[in-house]
Amino acid sequence: MRAGPLLAADLRIPSVDPYNWSGFYVGVHAGYGFASARQSVTAGGTVFQTAEDLDGALAGFQAGANTQLGPLVLGLEGDFGWSWQSNRFNSGASGVSLSLESEIPWLATLRGRAGFALDQWLLYGTGGLAVTEMRHSGSVTVSGTTTTLSGSEPQAAFVWGLGLETALYGSNVTARIEYLHVDTIDLAKTYSGIAASSTATNAIWRLGLNYRFGGGR
Repeated sequence: MRAGPLLAADLRIPSVDPYNWSGFYVGVHAGYGFASARQSVTAGGTVFQTAEDLDGALAGFQAGANTQLGPLVLGLEGDFGWSWQSNRFNSGASGVSLSLESEIPWLATLRGRAGFALDQWLLYGTGGLAVTEMRHSGSVTVSGTTTTLSGSEPQAAFVWGLGLETALYGSNVTARIEYLHVDTIDLAKTYSGIAASSTATNAIWRLGLNYRFGGGR
């Protein structure tokens, strides 16, 4: 007579707690940057200008922490990465020839994050401060006299972006895809009377893996 209730109890599906995004994490990332750049060189009374992209790969690491309040996830993240974004500008006219390479060798950011969690998925926006560097290298020849162009300068700019992150199989390992936009960075130098400048805004796509300490299921 009691077989029916016992069978119903045996078939009861256990509840599963939603994924918890709170806690500290560390990870690595890799991606590609597309910096829209303008370069200008004034030498021997001639102005040379070009608009070219500084494209290249990036790779680095990050660390951060989150706190979750219902579906709302708030966090802070810092990262550092090496960049191979560069382009060379070659031109010549009226007894002047030049070769100027502009490059972005590294990038670091400190950003706040705010997102909406749906179990093991997290959609977030991010914004904060980026610190990077613009670097010049090359040479200009005017009437047979060659001047070496070599200079660099740290840059600070606003950075913002969007990302989507998921916990792999509900574990403490998460994977993400992220877009970051770094506002204008520039470098203007004068080398023995030759003025060279580069200006760029950087658009970055990158993939990342994180390991979380705490949180999870």
